[in-house]
Amino acid sequence: MTELFSHQGVALEQRGNTLWVSGGVDATTAAALAAAGSQWLVSTSFRELRISFEGVDKASSAALSVLLEWLRISRQYSLDVVAVELSAPLRRLANLAELETLLAFSAPPSGPG
Repeated sequence: MTELFSHQGVALEQRGNTLWVSGGVDATTAAALAAAGSQWLVSTSFRELRISFEGVDKASSAALSVLLEWLRISRQYSLDVVAVELSAPLRRLANLAELETLLAFSAPPSGPG
């Protein structure tokens, strides 16, 4: 586990080939979080990766915006995102926003791993 970003209770960690986000992502932290994850995506040697927002404790359009930015960068750099894992609140918001067709949902969150 490598910490890539930590600010105001929001953390981004690299856990193997997974970007793991936790905390309450909001408008005040989203840009810096997106930048930290983008920097990792651009420099990673992994060709297949996972993105996990399982540790995000509340629904937030800012968190979904960060996720969409990372998916865009992944495509740009030919990285294969094999799973996107969302916490229950974020999954509900993504479904409400009809984003499920853009996201490859995995099984329901199972906790840190």
